[in-house]
Amino acid sequence: MKKKKVIVTTDDYGVNPYVNKAIIDAVNAGKVNSIAALPNYDGMTKKRKKKYKTSAENAKMLLDKTNGKGEIGCHLTLTSGRPITKAKSMIDKDGYFRGIYEFKRTIKPKELREELNAQVKVFTEANIPLTHLSCHHNALTFFPELYAEYLKICKDNKLAIRSANSHPKKSMNKFLSFLRIKLMDDMKKSDRKEIKRFSKKAPKEFFIENVKGKYKTTSFHDSGHYGPIPGAPIHNTKENIRRWIDKKHFTLNKSLKNLVKSDTEDSMEFILHIAKNKLQTTNKYKDIDYPGVDTKYFDSRYLEYKSIMEFDFSKHPGIELVSWKKLRK
Repeated sequence: MKKKKVIVTTDDYGVNPYVNKAIIDAVNAGKVNSIAALPNYDGMTKKRKKKYKTSAENAKMLLDKTNGKGEIGCHLTLTSGRPITKAKSMIDKDGYFRGIYEFKRTIKPKELREELNAQVKVFTEANIPLTHLSCHHNALTFFPELYAEYLKICKDNKLAIRSANSHPKKSMNKFLSFLRIKLMDDMKKSDRKEIKRFSKKAPKEFFIENVKGKYKTTSFHDSGHYGPIPGAPIHNTKENIRRWIDKKHFTLNKSLKNLVKSDTEDSMEFILHIAKNKLQTTNKYKDIDYPGVDTKYFDSRYLEYKSIMEFDFSKHPGIELVSWKKLRK
């Protein structure tokens, strides 16, 4: 039987050292083979002083410390940090991208195109080889006009792209329902309805019409390893950490078994959000000027890190870890 293809991606590389260290560890341990790197961090503190590595500098460090083992992708963002271009239709009064819960459908196409191109160029002009694109908070998949620009950037740069087809469905539906509620003050009702409509259409008709057979991608992406949600109590005991790791291993094992059994899906991208911090201690880098990578989530990122570092993919002979380059259109 032909083996099913699996890509394991860690999101949000390039800003917080807790995240960067965890990803470097996971790549070197052979647990991760794909990295989604945020392109727009300038290394500044909240007092606007240069203290940390920029996105491009962090990407170079990743290549150096892993001997180029993992494939780097540009994790395009409209919801975190500052834009690289002026992007006046996308920013708040302080010059930051509006956060995911303040998102608005007022983005000018020309400004969007310029910003997305500039984000890709952060890496290409620094001679960082890119293989794929994804988008932070899935923001470029909310509306058809955003998705169209997303695909154009992908085509122009000859890159693979993250599938819009998301598993488990319940998790994505909960996120989108919560998002629409949070956006009630910033987005008109018709646009909130469009997010709901297009989020259902994108993985099906839109994906089939505009992506399948034209871009390298996986059958779906799976974010079931995520959690617990921010604010959920995580007791720092060996027993509790073990319980969470076992729960995450159960979820990942189930996802891989379902992929192997599937008659319609031949590949998946498994998405992780990891960090190498100690539970309930995330203040070391609190001066980083990058809203949108929230340290409130870092306890769950730590649990994801512990889980994936212990996971044994060899117990699933029906799958193989592959690179984006080996995917077919």
